[in-house]
Formats: sequence, C-alpha cells, structure tokens
Amino acid sequence: MSNQTDQHGMQPILTAKHTRGARLLRKFVSDTHGNIAMMFILMSSLLFLFVGGSVDYARYNSVRADMLASLDAASLAIARMEELHPNMTDPQLITYGEKFFAENAQKEGLILKPSKTPYSTISEIVAFDLTSDTTKVKACIDGTIKTALLSVVKIDYLDVKQCVGITKFGAGRIELALVLDVTGSMRWNDDNGVKKITSLKNAVTAMLDVMFDTETQSDNLKVGVIPFNTHVNAGGAALAPGRIHGVISTQILSITALVSFMLMKMATST
Repeated sequence: MSNQTDQHGMQPILTAKHTRGARLLRKFVSDTHGNIAMMFILMSSLLFLFVGGSVDYARYNSVRADMLASLDAASLAIARMEELHPNMTDPQLITYGEKFFAENAQKEGLILKPSKTPYSTISEIVAFDLTSDTTKVKACIDGTIKTALLSVVKIDYLDVKQCVGITKFGAGRIELALVLDVTGSMRWNDDNGVKKITSLKNAVTAMLDVMFDTETQSDNLKVGVIPFNTHVNAGGAALAPGRIHGVISTQILSITALVSFMLMKMATST
C-alpha cells in the first residue's frame, strides 16, 4: 500500500510500515519460543534468595558452633580454676574465662555487638554468671553476624544468642547404678581369705557411707542396685499391672546387667 490520499484528501490510517509492525507484534504475542529464558528471569530472584540464604545460613551455623564450643571450654576452665584456686574472686574468674574464650574462639572476629557495631572487649558480647546458681557456671553470648548475600533482600544481620551451663565438679544430682555380682563364685575366698561376697558388701557399704555421709536420705543422690546372677532379680515391679511381662522384663534386665558387668570387668582388667 502506498502513501496516497483518498478522495477526501485524507491520508490512510494504516501504512505499510504500520501494518508490518502490527503483524510483528501479533507474531511476538503468539510465539512460544524462549519461554524457558523468561521463566528463568522471573525465577532468578527466588533462586538467588535460596542460594544466598543457604550460604549465609551455613556461615551462621559455623560461627555459632564455634562460639558455643568456646563458651563450653571457657565455662569448664572457670569451674576447674575455681576448684584449684578457691581464693580467686568472681571478677578474676570471669576475666580468666574471657581470655580463655578469646584464645579458643576462631571466628569471634565475625561477631558484632547487638547494636551491630564492632566490639572492643569480649565482655561486650560474652557474659559469665557465677552468682545466680553457685553450683553452675553460666555463659551467654549476644551478638550479630553481617550477612553476605541476604542483604539483597534487606536481611542484613543474623542474631547469635545462646547460653550454656556447666555444673561444677561435685555439684548437682548423682545417679548411681550398682551391678553386684552374686554368682556362685562369690562364695570363694579372696587372696586375704575373706569371702568375695563379704568383701563386696563391705566395699558397697563403705562407698555409700562416703556418699551419704551422715544423711540417711538425699534429694541429690539416687542409687540403684542390680544383683546379677544367671538372671536379674527384677522383683515385684516386673509383674506389676501395666508393666512388661515379667519374663520379658527379666530377660531385658539380664542382658543389660550382663553387658554392664562385662564392661566393669574389662575396665578393671585394664
């Protein structure tokens, strides 16, 4: 079609150039080629979010694990130092713990203060508590980690807040299980001419006297006795209503006691 005027002197609305453009537009709209590229462009932001999130999260877990391991080590060091040097004051023990933490931590340089600014002393991100519970050493870390890739989606920092607690040596509850050999061989005499069963009774009595001292009961001490022969005497508890059948319960306890007894023998021989 040429660019000519009609009988009224008006130019035609569609020229050849316009017609070709419309045809190309219709072809583009109906064309299905290259849809994978378009889908990838649309999904690339989500893919970047997932990949960046996994990288930052792995980095976060690595730093967090290092901080917790260092807190555990520092808390144990404080408890040990307090045992060896009972005259040390709490501030001295805390200072020692902070130095121990700084020496053991490998990634503390990645931690920022909760205000998201660099710290100048360890005490700004780590706190030791020795007073709220005298039987434990409590240590907490409170800081943040700057993200590397998640900042693209406005997640600039990840919080690192964790506490650990260490029970001091000799403190806390004790649960003790005594697996006692009452087989026929215990009727024999030992090297001192005393029956083995008698020596066993004396040894257990002496140990319990030390542990209970002058008390007849203790809320922090629990002792279980498992007499071992060819089987374990589970007592009436195994036959009580609602429990496992007595024979099965006895067999299970016998196997447990046998394994415990063998481990004790191996430990004694070594």
